[in-house]
Amino acid sequence: MGLLARAGNYIAEKTGYGKLKPRELNVDEDIDHEPQGTFGWTLKRVQWALEAVERGDMGPGHEIWLAMTRHPKIKHGLKLRRDTLTQVPFYFEKPEGLDQAFFDEWVAQWPRCWSRPAQGLANGYKIGLGLAPLNVTWAMSDDASAWRPTVHVKEPLCVDWHEERRIYRFQARVGALGQDGLPLPVKAEAAGTAGQVPMWPLDGTRWLMLQEEPLRPHHHGALRSLAAAWYMSTESARWHSAHNRKHGMEWLGVKMPASEREGKDAKDLLEACIKLENAGVIPLPQAKSKDEPSWGLEVFSAKTEASRTFTSLVDISDSYITLLLLGAEENTQGGAGNNAKAKTQDRVALRLTKGDCAGIIEVHDQLARTACEANDLDPDLAPRLLATVEVPEDASLKAEVNEKNANAGAAAAAIVEKLDAANAARVVAKQPLIEYEVDYLFEQCGLMLTRAQDGQQTAPR
Repeated sequence: MGLLARAGNYIAEKTGYGKLKPRELNVDEDIDHEPQGTFGWTLKRVQWALEAVERGDMGPGHEIWLAMTRHPKIKHGLKLRRDTLTQVPFYFEKPEGLDQAFFDEWVAQWPRCWSRPAQGLANGYKIGLGLAPLNVTWAMSDDASAWRPTVHVKEPLCVDWHEERRIYRFQARVGALGQDGLPLPVKAEAAGTAGQVPMWPLDGTRWLMLQEEPLRPHHHGALRSLAAAWYMSTESARWHSAHNRKHGMEWLGVKMPASEREGKDAKDLLEACIKLENAGVIPLPQAKSKDEPSWGLEVFSAKTEASRTFTSLVDISDSYITLLLLGAEENTQGGAGNNAKAKTQDRVALRLTKGDCAGIIEVHDQLARTACEANDLDPDLAPRLLATVEVPEDASLKAEVNEKNANAGAAAAAIVEKLDAANAARVVAKQPLIEYEVDYLFEQCGLMLTRAQDGQQTAPR
């Protein structure tokens, strides 16, 4: 059996497509349902969605998450995490023994296999809902020499947790439309068949999962902690607006004699005052008195400070959201020491980026192993993905340490020069030489002259 046939049978057996011929292996991806970012969330509906997420039913959770991403703070936090991730320099490492041609083609294919925007989308799902389902399809390379995977980010809306089997299931559907508006073809044994599809194994033959935790990752999404703060923030903003509409308007009291309140002059005065902008009008009938005027105007305005309660709730909720998504409450909105606060948040956010990169790397490495196995290569020789995320504080500390080591090394070099001069004089005087170990002296300055040096080879004996 040839290489392509073996690869085709391997993937067919693992995915459950059946014994497909190699050139029939380019199957349609699993088709998911379209989520709706609904409006009008109430406390009862929020609780219902959270209870569904607790059970592993991600449909309601996905809907409330879409609604939550309309919040400016949540939108900003996710965008910052995504933008930072897209700017991280990734690079590949070729294990010794891996075929160079396979490695070169894999490196060239990876940006098309799982693009940076798709990685950012999946990472956003992972942050909010704890998981991002990844559907993998396979096709031959351009030169028909090997099978290559393509990763499709699916929406968690269609995912639910099966507690008895400890796996997720994907609710696929049929009837999706292509770019031309016509229904996509559905193959008899293809992944596009409607129904619940077990998402197992998560090895890249058909499914992968970008996840926060290895067990029940839906319990580790930010949604479970953010929902209450998001609801309180949005409700407080609405309450504050309603309070201002009610109490922010001044009221004009129209004084008139009680006996004249039905008269033409009183009605004309009320009508004229009502036409004034941004003012309510109330009649104030007065008892006739010889010592007090019976006609007049008086302005009333609210003396309450209850609106501060709403603004403080918004501030508290927004700080909580920022802390949870970015790891620090500090931002660049102003205040004393705002530049230092911004640097603190930047350092913490980059550390979160390291975690985001680790998830991407884990998915890549698993998919690379499966690709090697499908192409009759040793999976232990799969290409490895690496990333460089430099935290400014760490880089600054490293530079400071290097500077100190360099200064100490210069001092050690001066000592070695003096010792050599002293030994030269001792040779002329026929005196015993001063014994010393150069690498041991430099080791005391934090400088290793040999890579194998561990600090013990040249210690005094």
